[in-house]
Amino acid sequence: MSRAHGVTVHMLNTEKLAELFRNAGDDADRETRKGITGDYFMETGIMVNPECYIRTINYEGVSDRGMVNDVFNDQFAVYTNYGYIEFTESQLRECLTETTIDLADFIRVFGDRLERNFSINYNWAIGSVKGR
Repeated sequence: MSRAHGVTVHMLNTEKLAELFRNAGDDADRETRKGITGDYFMETGIMVNPECYIRTINYEGVSDRGMVNDVFNDQFAVYTNYGYIEFTESQLRECLTETTIDLADFIRVFGDRLERNFSINYNWAIGSVKGR
């Protein structure tokens, strides 16, 4: 099956994400997190749609639009091997790299679920679906 191309994913630096996470919270949090490295995070990027909304997305096509119960909260999930951690848009911007990849190449090819994830995110990114 051939996927549509033309949606750019802007990659995040997972080492910078890990640094932000290690330094967040109180002293006890920082002590617990001191060994966390970029390997803790799944490969993640940011997409932007024509309305200039962003979403985080991982290589399985799981994305987050920064909303809880249909209310924008400026917290975007970045998935780890154990769940997810939320970062603000400004924190994510601090972690942007110069690396980009086409969404069609970024999401792994493995079964119907990932193809559905690709389709949902592709249609959002090209503007076929409005909003966040």
